[in-house]
Amino acid sequence: MGPHDNPGANIAIKSIEEVAHALGVAARNYYASTADHLHAIFTGLDRQTCDVLVVGPDHALAINRSIIIAAAAAGKFPVICALPEYARDGALLSLGPNRTELFRRIAYYVDAIFKGTPPSELPIEEASKASLLINLKTAKSLGITIPAPILMRADELIE
Repeated sequence: MGPHDNPGANIAIKSIEEVAHALGVAARNYYASTADHLHAIFTGLDRQTCDVLVVGPDHALAINRSIIIAAAAAGKFPVICALPEYARDGALLSLGPNRTELFRRIAYYVDAIFKGTPPSELPIEEASKASLLINLKTAKSLGITIPAPILMRADELIE
């Protein structure tokens, strides 16, 4: 999948690049649409060339998250992502929109449309609540200590 195929991924990539630039670190973008693409990407990565792997919020890519988690564990790469399934499966952490809240808002929109409100009259909303999951087992295996204030803010700690 190329960068033009997923507008949401493009937004995430731009944000990641801006943060990386502000921190003075380099960011490389890789695009994968198949398991073979993922294997090829990980073949060229090592701890000298990659400090952390940030996986964009691509649900199509999430189908192959077991490959990402296994390769990251083998290469000792911390993985940060937006989807909670990654953290539950072994990524260091996930930070993204709280899906429960998103689904509640979807119900509001469906209700409004069924009651006759034209979709064009409904406001576009941005997620207002984020969900932070931290995998403590992964942090320990990577030798990473998560500061207490961050642990206290987590919505879920995976042990």
